[in-house]
Amino acid sequence: MAKKRSTGKSSDTGYIKKKEQILQLCYNRLEELLPECNNEITLLKCIEILEKQTEKQANPEKPSFSIISDTLQRMDAVQKILSDKQHV
Repeated sequence: MAKKRSTGKSSDTGYIKKKEQILQLCYNRLEELLPECNNEITLLKCIEILEKQTEKQANPEKPSFSIISDTLQRMDAVQKILSDKQHV
């Protein structure tokens, strides 16, 4: 998939700023809900723990190995977003 190149227009800058504001609002809300998760790494870990608890409650017999894979996929997605942001 080709990377989107910035056209240098102010609309690109406005879109990026709006996206950053939305992400910051989401992150702030998560920090309110999970105050001990005060950075991206611990936040991912907290989400993983919550998923494990939810999965165990829903299916006590089912192994939870997929949670590790899901977390790695999330971290990869975050890394892609950060690298795309640097290229814009």
